[in-house]
Amino acid sequence: MRISSTQYWIIISIALILGAILTFAWRTVRRRRMAGEVPFTPPSWIENWWQSSIRLWREDIRQNDAAMIQFIITLAGVLISMSIGFVYGTVSLVTGWQLWTWGITALVVIIALIPQEKIPLPQSVPWRWLLVLIIAAVLLRITFLDTVPGGLHIDERGTAGYTMRHIFPEDNLTINPFHTATNSQPALLNYMLRLSFTLFGYNFTALRGLSAIAGMFSVIATYFAVAVFDTRRTALITAVLLTAYHYHIQWSRIGLNNIWDTLWVPLVLAAFAYGYRRNWSGGAVIAGAALGLSQYFYAGSKTVLFVLPFLLWMMWKETPSYQKMLIHFGKMTAVAITIGAPITFFAFMRPGLFFERSRVVWGWSVPAITATLGEVDYGRYLWHQIYRNFGSFTTVPEVTGFYGPGVPYLIGIAAPIFVIGILWFIWKKQWIPLTWLFFALLFGGILLGGAPSSSHHVVMIPAICWATAVPISALWESGRWRLALFIIVVIVLTDLIFYFGIYVPNEPRDLFHELPLPPY
Repeated sequence: MRISSTQYWIIISIALILGAILTFAWRTVRRRRMAGEVPFTPPSWIENWWQSSIRLWREDIRQNDAAMIQFIITLAGVLISMSIGFVYGTVSLVTGWQLWTWGITALVVIIALIPQEKIPLPQSVPWRWLLVLIIAAVLLRITFLDTVPGGLHIDERGTAGYTMRHIFPEDNLTINPFHTATNSQPALLNYMLRLSFTLFGYNFTALRGLSAIAGMFSVIATYFAVAVFDTRRTALITAVLLTAYHYHIQWSRIGLNNIWDTLWVPLVLAAFAYGYRRNWSGGAVIAGAALGLSQYFYAGSKTVLFVLPFLLWMMWKETPSYQKMLIHFGKMTAVAITIGAPITFFAFMRPGLFFERSRVVWGWSVPAITATLGEVDYGRYLWHQIYRNFGSFTTVPEVTGFYGPGVPYLIGIAAPIFVIGILWFIWKKQWIPLTWLFFALLFGGILLGGAPSSSHHVVMIPAICWATAVPISALWESGRWRLALFIIVVIVLTDLIFYFGIYVPNEPRDLFHELPLPPY
């Protein structure tokens, strides 16, 4: 296997870092021995984790046949998935069996790791209201997909044509499902679109229907994510706002993979936290599945990788159990690796292809800075990126042709309420929504060009609605429920009237293309 120069320098850098660490450690131990000192003793917390890991293996896994079978199945699944990624990481065209083997392997591992005991269902869930929201979310997202918005974005058109040309064509091999496809996006969505076209025909609805479904499910996932970390009333208000949010409706009606970020991130956070609190490791398995699958969709979902350390720390502070954390983190990691290994191998073996889109949208290159400012001034550019991205919520209009509504992400009364919610998060040290928003702004805005870009910020839509819901929920809890209800109605009507009454009739720019005709 021939390695690229990028891979070569990555390997060399890792080797040098490890060599420096080992050399420093060896010299430290040698110096202490010569001075007659006691050799280095690791900190107590490292010793505790290590001893807990050994005890878990010896007492709970190796001595338990059922647990040992789970371990063996998981190990086999990880090895199979990694072998697919290793062998086919540089192979662009395949016969397609790799997809089925990977899918079955992941399913077997998930089934093996799900606990057999009864699932601890959450209590006092407003199922009737959630059902109403599901129906409303579906109606607002899936009806008139062929006319709202009126045409396809050029990226939608390219995705549809690429799918018909390269995913299980009649007389050729198919694109590797674990590679990137058009616009340097993972190819798995193209496989889902191919199935949609086969079932429902080659039309706008089949192209955009998957996004509408993802948008609908993200409303439910967001409810449970907020309910785990906040009150159920806040969670329900968040779900209501998300259902009617103009920004979320737009991206639920575009046949690209961005909207899936709003499903995977809250699902990872909700499942892990709920499972840990209820001592049900099945939540960690679900979180691992969502984390692994998210690697095959838009890059914004990788925000959750930076939020997870805060989540793990928060869960540990609530219930500091070494064994419990090892089980939950271990199961989540094992499932995530089983599902995400093939595309991870591709990223390492073909970094030029995997990171191609990142180079295109990277904002800190000399050409990008010059195009923005007319000169190269890093300090001024940093301020430009900060104020445009942080101002995108209430002040600076979104600029891309995917949406380009001419307004910030929040309009009307929602804007000041959102700011109040952010200040409340800071005061209460609610790190989950704060880190969620911060890392989305950093990696999806400050480091990239063309700010603010809604396509890069889709991942933070649930957190935006969460921050907006917090002050409204506080009003309700203080007894001023009529005022709170009035504010909810005003926000919902403002979003719906703006989107369906103003934005769509004005014929959005860049959304005017038709589906490509054969040969696509």
